[in-house]
Amino acid sequence: MDGSLLVVYSNLGIGGMPRRLVDVLNAMGTTYPNTKIYVLLKEYRKFDLRSTITNPNVLIKDFYNLSPFDSSLLFMLWVWAFIFVQNPSTILSFISPYGLPVLATKILFFWRKTNIIINEGHYTSTMIASMAGPTIQRWGIRLLYPKANAIIVPTQAIKNDLHVSFGVPVHKILMVPNWTKYANASIENTKKTYDVVYVGRMEKEKNIYSLLTIFHTLIKTRGLPLSCLLIGDGSELKRCFSYISTNNLNHNISIRPPATNIDYYLKRARIFVFNPNRTTEGFPVAILEAMACGAVVVTKEFLGAREVINATNGYVVTTDEEMVKRIELVLRHYAAQKSIIKRAKQQVKRLHSPKNIKRYTRLFTF
Repeated sequence: MDGSLLVVYSNLGIGGMPRRLVDVLNAMGTTYPNTKIYVLLKEYRKFDLRSTITNPNVLIKDFYNLSPFDSSLLFMLWVWAFIFVQNPSTILSFISPYGLPVLATKILFFWRKTNIIINEGHYTSTMIASMAGPTIQRWGIRLLYPKANAIIVPTQAIKNDLHVSFGVPVHKILMVPNWTKYANASIENTKKTYDVVYVGRMEKEKNIYSLLTIFHTLIKTRGLPLSCLLIGDGSELKRCFSYISTNNLNHNISIRPPATNIDYYLKRARIFVFNPNRTTEGFPVAILEAMACGAVVVTKEFLGAREVINATNGYVVTTDEEMVKRIELVLRHYAAQKSIIKRAKQQVKRLHSPKNIKRYTRLFTF
């Protein structure tokens, strides 16, 4: 098919959304080999996934290379100008700060019939409280999200939230479960060298500092000689290094920068641990990657967690104390986790394989 796709987002750095976007772009090289794809990015990140894009039809344009100002208004005007000139067949955008300016073109360029898809990967009603202009975001979602051709969400919890909290029509919201490219990865005969691994952004909403205190309790109070690995970057990084040094945990906890070969570390982990804010998390790809790579998932509860994780394929806890107990139990009785690991792998292969990308791209029109 001919035509073009425009993608509007923040960056290609750490996180599930950039990884999903790269997967979609690469898959389109096969499913839509004649489609030109433009990606407009607002921000720069030291770690950037563009080197993993294999589709030759993708052209990335960086706003930070064009403007010396980090201005949301200028970025919005730049996006509008690009849409006016290029007239893409389909526009894909992520979450309200980027989706709303795109949806505004349904009004600005009312004579066009552009297909606009929004990917809403967070629990929207609580997440926007941490965004700039939350009141504008709320009203924008109520007024403009119904104008989208489709809104893609990964969980039923997010779908319900958009409908109940913002009045978005149910028929506009399509649930496409997140996927992982490691769904069919072999996990046999891999030596476990890490007790606990975390992969992701090191930001306050991920409660990384609290996670370190959990490790400290397990090591110093429960007497477990843990080998812990954190992979990522973010505003909490320096604070993490300081805590590790101050509490003499350097031999137990190490931190690595973001990497593209996450499967290498997850296959060597006994446990993958996740400790997010309950009401803002969507459904992290890292959990699916861990399940696919044979790491037992121990996660703090977040809205939508139990849609995928249950007592047969992982563990959902509600407090730090529960997390301490569960990690200790898993490690002390690790041999008993074989059935958990097996069922987690089966779950991912069945429901969260890259086949879901086809359900995603089927919404595009060219």
